[in-house]
Amino acid sequence: MIILINRSTKLFNLFKEFDKEYIAEIELGLLTDTWDMEGRILSRAEEINVSEDRILQVLKTLTGQYLQQPPVFSAKKINGIPAYKYLRNLKENRADIRIKPSPVNIYSIEMLGFSERKLTLRVRCGSGTYIRSLAFECGRLLGCGATLSGLVRTRIGKFVLENCTEPDEIIKNLEAEKKPLDETVYFNRCIIPEENLAGLDYR
Repeated sequence: MIILINRSTKLFNLFKEFDKEYIAEIELGLLTDTWDMEGRILSRAEEINVSEDRILQVLKTLTGQYLQQPPVFSAKKINGIPAYKYLRNLKENRADIRIKPSPVNIYSIEMLGFSERKLTLRVRCGSGTYIRSLAFECGRLLGCGATLSGLVRTRIGKFVLENCTEPDEIIKNLEAEKKPLDETVYFNRCIIPEENLAGLDYR
């Protein structure tokens, strides 16, 4: 997670648009209403009959630029209300509700592991991509259903997980140095082209 402080908070929208990389774990044969493990189970297949070759074909289909269906339990809005709040206020579950598809760009999907019901992927994608939707579409195309069971963001822009600072370390540094946060902890530098700063009063 990138945390912006002081003047840098004015650059939030720029950071939000950076490309991202994830390691995703997907459980095949399981479908929930949220497309992750926090939702209500809609179906569970007793047997999974998919080959590695078939999975690779599906992943190739899901790579590139296209319109992606966002999860209904998301921050996307329905009648001006975040979808997850809108649905939780309904008296009955509305499985027929769909949100307008959004354009996404998935640069690459690499299969890191496949064992029975568990599929592990490395996904490199543009801003706005829902990995839950990717898991759902993968299951739909395979014909067995699928749900996102684990997700780690390993990169956003040039910021990588290996160079991150633990929250406890930040607190420890603050207590030891008794200095402002931006003078105590050293972060990766991010060079932003001057043209991207046009119109921003970030100084």
